Amino acid sequence: MAFEDDAPAPARPVPKFVPTLTETIGVPSGTQAASTPVAAAGVVPPETSQPAAPSAPVETDERIAQAMLEQLGPDLDKLVSEAVARVVHEQMLGLAGRVRTEVARTVREQVARQLLAHTKRSGEES
Repeated sequence: MAFEDDAPAPARPVPKFVPTLTETIGVPSGTQAASTPVAAAGVVPPETSQPAAPSAPVETDERIAQAMLEQLGPDLDKLVSEAVARVVHEQMLGLAGRVRTEVARTVREQVARQLLAHTKRSGEES
């Protein structure tokens, strides 16, 4: 038994413009700015806020990061190399056991085939 309310709602068209969290949406005319939650919270719109600080902190951070990388470079390369070598060694240990098992299985199969073939040839000669 289906109800009309259970029917899927018709698809609404997707809006072409959706504001992001960093954009300011204007207050509709006829309302007071102080009545909006943003104004009540004391948030200043971007137009009236102070200009953003110059990019000097970013440059300082980049210089600090570059200096740290220069100091850590040789040690970091060595540590990364050792970590990779350790992981590869662990993988090879696990792989060695599987390779040994597979080689042993293959050799057994080939020996069994050769013995069977030899037995058939010996039986035919008699």
